Amino acid sequence: MISVIIPNWNGKHFLSTCLKALEGQSFRDFEVILVDNASCDGSSELVVRDFPWVKILQLPNNLGFAGGVNMGIKEAQGNLIALLNNDTEVTPNWLEYLYKATQKYPSAGAIASKVLRFYKRNIIDSAGDVYRTDGTSAHRGGGEEDKGQFDREAFVFGASGVSAMYRKEMLDEIGLFEDYFFAYYEDVDLCFRAQIAGWKVIYIPEAVVYHIGSGSTSSLSSLSVYHTTKNELAVICRNMPLGILIKNLPNILLARILKIFFYIYYGRSKEYFKGLAWFILNLPKLLSERKKIQKTRKVSINYLNSIITHRSLKEYLLKIKKILFP
Repeated sequence: MISVIIPNWNGKHFLSTCLKALEGQSFRDFEVILVDNASCDGSSELVVRDFPWVKILQLPNNLGFAGGVNMGIKEAQGNLIALLNNDTEVTPNWLEYLYKATQKYPSAGAIASKVLRFYKRNIIDSAGDVYRTDGTSAHRGGGEEDKGQFDREAFVFGASGVSAMYRKEMLDEIGLFEDYFFAYYEDVDLCFRAQIAGWKVIYIPEAVVYHIGSGSTSSLSSLSVYHTTKNELAVICRNMPLGILIKNLPNILLARILKIFFYIYYGRSKEYFKGLAWFILNLPKLLSERKKIQKTRKVSINYLNSIITHRSLKEYLLKIKKILFP
């Protein structure tokens, strides 16, 4: 059985579209758990009234994406866990294609969907995730027009938490999301740990999802900047092997400098430095976690190098130009 887990925080206006699409799935052996992060907009009441087949896990406090999903996983009955954002609409065969992928690729601990933009359905939101040598993550193909360039199955670095499937066996081995990530980069951290432990991530283009995006917070909100800053650094510290870290230290530092100017430009320097302070204060804990994670490594440094994307100086210059001359 598949357990579909939907984290929700004041997303009542999204839920009907999301849940109606799940009602029409061709694959029928699944349960849906809505994890409500202390919403105050009547989300749970709507689900009880219109979708009584959905299990509701009502949390007294907002635990964020990471903590909320973890609570849902602990309640799940399935041996496969499918995560789905509340601001999505899945296609009728979404679960079927994800399930078939788990049978076809036994080494894959995570399955990535093809995520398209909800209002511009010819634009790609994510065709799997990439992780770069500067310690940043990006959606593969994000913003590109969908011309079939990502219509082949492919092993990728990561699966976006917008829509991903995980083997419960893998989660039992490497652990769940880290609660303190709260939101942003928790899926990157999980997939990095999975790759280190020898699990693969496969992208399945037929498993299509339409995503509104920024349904709960915007990318430049105080919450987003703070958590993105601390979590980016936490992922580097916890997961990047020493050889890769030393080799790419100039890239990592350059990216951080660029981010400082970026957030100053957009008036978010306070949140950035707050995230940086969190990282420094929690460094002993992160280094302790790093030791445990690195001990689980079953793959070579060469393999990890092969799935991390290099970011050139030209890309940085273009990024700076975009900030200064938008």
